[in-house]
Amino acid sequence: GQQYLDRELDSDIEQLGNTNLHPIDPNLNSEELFRSIKSRIKPAKRNIYSRKSRVLTPILRVAAVLLLSFIGSVYYFYNYYEEAEQGQTAEVTPVHYETGDDQQKELTLTDGTTIRLNNNSQVRIASNFSGATREVRMEGEAYFDVARDKEKPFIIHTERASIRVLGTAFNVKSFPSEQNIQVAVVEGSVSVHSTNEQKEEQSVVLSKGQFGYLDQDKITVENFGVENYLAWMKGRLVFEDLALNQVCIQLTRLYSVQCGFDDETLKNLSLTTNISGDPLEKVLSVISLSLDISYAKA
Repeated sequence: GQQYLDRELDSDIEQLGNTNLHPIDPNLNSEELFRSIKSRIKPAKRNIYSRKSRVLTPILRVAAVLLLSFIGSVYYFYNYYEEAEQGQTAEVTPVHYETGDDQQKELTLTDGTTIRLNNNSQVRIASNFSGATREVRMEGEAYFDVARDKEKPFIIHTERASIRVLGTAFNVKSFPSEQNIQVAVVEGSVSVHSTNEQKEEQSVVLSKGQFGYLDQDKITVENFGVENYLAWMKGRLVFEDLALNQVCIQLTRLYSVQCGFDDETLKNLSLTTNISGDPLEKVLSVISLSLDISYAKA
């Protein structure tokens, strides 16, 4: 048994000179490491512990080998997780949330961001945000209140555009059946970038109080009534000294209907009112009574 142990210890000691270990950490001097360990051990008295001293020396050398292996392992895992942070590991399976008819759902993510889904909407979220960005994919309509993190931008992917933010509150509407994406910014600012490869690249930065409308051809930016695009959450529409033409534009966006005028002079009428946002017939009735005009559904 003693002879077997000596052979195995000698074999392990030889690994100190193995050049294949150098790539783990080329700056590590194994001989110096061994001398450092040995200098910290009090030498045994030869006349009393001669046999133990003979066994202890190779054990110390094995300790140096083990410590070298440990340092190499730490070095490996440090680089492994550094690469993981740079997105070189496999993607995490996302978590899927969706709503049905007349259903809304509010989510709170691990970073503190809150998402409120409107009906018939869905969002896919990575189970953690371990990478350099925080990314989600959505369809339908949702309100985002993004926790601020300068080191990890928050990116929302839709069918036609991507939205990049650091920390802000905004509403996004992007249904696959509609050929547009709508972004209403309540706080902060966002960057909207078209992902339509068949068209010329388009992007715009929207600030607080601005509304962006991206269709197949261009991006339109509006600076009025942005709060009305949150009517699905608040249940109210607020028009403050707003031209009827602008009211008509918002009704088109909110209810997916076409709005027009038989008399062009009506466009400049000013409307100030606070009404329930549903249904459309009630909204039109209040507007017509307020401005003493009539409307008809085609």
